[in-house]
Amino acid sequence: MSNEKNSEDRLENAEVSKERSFDSSGNGLSEEDTHHERRLLTKLDLVIMPLTALLYLSAYLDRGNIGNARLQGLEATVLDGSDTKYSIVLTAFFSM
Repeated sequence: MSNEKNSEDRLENAEVSKERSFDSSGNGLSEEDTHHERRLLTKLDLVIMPLTALLYLSAYLDRGNIGNARLQGLEATVLDGSDTKYSIVLTAFFSM
């Protein structure tokens, strides 16, 4: 009984896999699905890449300016003259 059921399941699976249209790479995606996946990745790239570039640019500028801010009195006025607090700020900027 279980052998018959397994045979029927295999036949159904074979029929379903024949109905699917596979692309040449054999990954199980149709050409239409591959096209939609490429479009989605392109849309994501167009959003993520500029934001990432802006974040890296701002981090670079902030790292360069933190030394200037210390010379202008940041440590004395904002950080209460504490070297430990200044080290924490540096760690935050340089860990990115």
